[in-house]
Amino acid sequence: MPTAMSSLRGSGGKMSTAPSIVKSGVVGKDKSEKTKKQKRKKQALNMLKDPTKRTFKVMEDVPPAFDGFDVSDENIAAIKKSFMINGFVRVKVAKKVRCCVFIHEMWEKIILSQPWDVDYQIKLHSTIDGRLLDFHNPNDINEYFKIITSDLTPQVRKMMLNAWTLHRGFGACCDPVVFHTEWAWGLRQNPKIYRFVKHCVGWKRLLVDDNRK
Repeated sequence: MPTAMSSLRGSGGKMSTAPSIVKSGVVGKDKSEKTKKQKRKKQALNMLKDPTKRTFKVMEDVPPAFDGFDVSDENIAAIKKSFMINGFVRVKVAKKVRCCVFIHEMWEKIILSQPWDVDYQIKLHSTIDGRLLDFHNPNDINEYFKIITSDLTPQVRKMMLNAWTLHRGFGACCDPVVFHTEWAWGLRQNPKIYRFVKHCVGWKRLLVDDNRK
């Protein structure tokens, strides 16, 4: 059954941009789960309205990113200590150019491939001369990337909200296609990432899920 949003944006009731993937909804969730979901949504909205309620107020509060290519005892110990303190760790395991390629793949194959009517499609304009930027134009791609990886203006945020993917959930790109892109599977099988995680957890046999990685 198409959602109200999918019908409004002209999706034709499609549940995914991937024709080979069937996404079924969960039926019969108990009320306690529904209440928890509503509470989390309210907390998230409050955090957006009031930055002081966020866990990390500014970027300086976020724990430092560790070098994922350094598997020395000292670095691994520091990573484990940071995890115990903060509950998560930030680790650099890819160069900036590889991150850009991954972002490009997600935008080309997922975000800009949504079946919306033209009025609801994402349109970004140059901050220099105001012209419409073409994602596939090599002359525009640098500015396009700068916009989508920087703080968004209220106008751009509103426009992207209307054009975002199905199954967007809490704001992230949750279309099933995102779990099975070429680069996502490449990261799951990256030997450098495997080596790093192996040293952190102390296990050789590791199993990864098919989340947005």
